[in-house]
Amino acid sequence: MPKLYIIDTCSEEQNEAVIQLCRETFLPALGEGIEENIKQFQEQLANSHVLVATIEKKVVGFAAYDFVRDDPIYETDFVQRQLYYARNRNLKDHLLGYLRGVQQEFGGEAFIEYFENDFTLTDRVKVCDEDVILTHLSVISDARRMGIGQALTKARLRIAKKKGATAAYVNCWEAGAVHKLYEKLGFHSIIRAGPDYRDGSAGRMMGLLLPEVQKEIYT
Repeated sequence: MPKLYIIDTCSEEQNEAVIQLCRETFLPALGEGIEENIKQFQEQLANSHVLVATIEKKVVGFAAYDFVRDDPIYETDFVQRQLYYARNRNLKDHLLGYLRGVQQEFGGEAFIEYFENDFTLTDRVKVCDEDVILTHLSVISDARRMGIGQALTKARLRIAKKKGATAAYVNCWEAGAVHKLYEKLGFHSIIRAGPDYRDGSAGRMMGLLLPEVQKEIYT
């Protein structure tokens, strides 16, 4: 059965529609922080780091990405900090103290869940400039269950592989079930903790070692 959708790099003509979809998708999670997020997203658009899915020229979904080299904060805060806490469970009380402070502002539950895999059991996984950070992913309700989210993510991983990335990282907003999509593609959970978003929901940091990915992701 032929695909009904087309995936390509976002064009200038599509920017407005994609920004609006981004705002609608992530406002519940980010609240007042949405404007800062939109600013980051506009930078990704300027860098051609946003892919869109269209059906009959209508934007039905999008996915964004950056590389660690694009912003030092990605390495120090987004990835290294999460890996550090995942690998050093003796710091659990310290991290829980921070999360309880966040809980007072955002609500939700203060907790930490640990996992055991190559990212967490040793420090052999090193973060490099070429590694990719998968950020925004959204598909409109009428176009879900068509494989669009998975196709957008596979397209991002193919780009990452071509650019020399050894690993891909993503922080999932757990108000939805997007982490199941990444699990299906082979991502490992690194650490899960909450609250992490303004709606009180948790965040799940996940990672994928690209050299070990099955070939079908790249075809």
